[in-house]
Amino acid sequence: SSWCQVKDRVCLFLEYTGHGVPWILLCVLFIIAGNKEQRCLALDLLTGLAIDLILVVVLKFASNRPRPPYNKDDMLVTVKLDSKQSFPSGHATRAVFVPLFLATRLRPPVWLQATTFLWTAAVGSSRVLYGRHHVGDVLAAVPVGFLVVTLLQCCGGNIVAWLCSTINHYLN
Repeated sequence: SSWCQVKDRVCLFLEYTGHGVPWILLCVLFIIAGNKEQRCLALDLLTGLAIDLILVVVLKFASNRPRPPYNKDDMLVTVKLDSKQSFPSGHATRAVFVPLFLATRLRPPVWLQATTFLWTAAVGSSRVLYGRHHVGDVLAAVPVGFLVVTLLQCCGGNIVAWLCSTINHYLN
């Protein structure tokens, strides 16, 4: 039916926007072509994405929870090592982490923060609607996203500051 086609297209679009690859490529673009502040922000985001990836992979292997039986094995750019594990949803952890990161680092207007958190809810919902994850996998992504922001703020600052000064030295 046309509703199913629309739902599939929207869920696929949200799957792309929650995937790590576009965010990593965006960070690399800003590291190469951005000014000093943009490079530092991109390095900070990239560090957070790395923390997110490590936490998600560790949790997936620790829980070893399989994806729902109705999940189609047609995800793009997945690592076959974790493509069978479901808990937690990596897309959803990034969809929680990125808006929190941007809200704390850039302090955008409230309407823009609200928009990014609507995106968070849409990505999480799409993971369940598209059959990729169980509801609990998406709900577990919320504390993981908060943990990534917390770890980045507590532990990532010195690493990012050093990387930022080193890269800015060579690119200027």
